Amino acid sequence: MRDFRRAVFRLLAMTAILLFGAWAALRVMQYRGDVQALLRDLQGSGAARFLREKAVPFFRDQLWPRLEALVAPARDLLTSHLG
Repeated sequence: MRDFRRAVFRLLAMTAILLFGAWAALRVMQYRGDVQALLRDLQGSGAARFLREKAVPFFRDQLWPRLEALVAPARDLLTSHLG
């Protein structure tokens, strides 16, 4: 059951990353590569405030410790074999 939860979490995380990448690519195409204009418009929208107030703290406080816990065994293995 634990492996199933990890697999579902990885699937959801990868889906979110791919959707964000597709959205970002679409926005860049809409602005015809003018990234500065895109960033100016995003600063004026609610997306920047949402990222600053909700998304960044969530990733920093909730997901980053879990990611470090998942990577810790591999990191320990590599440091013991390489260093």
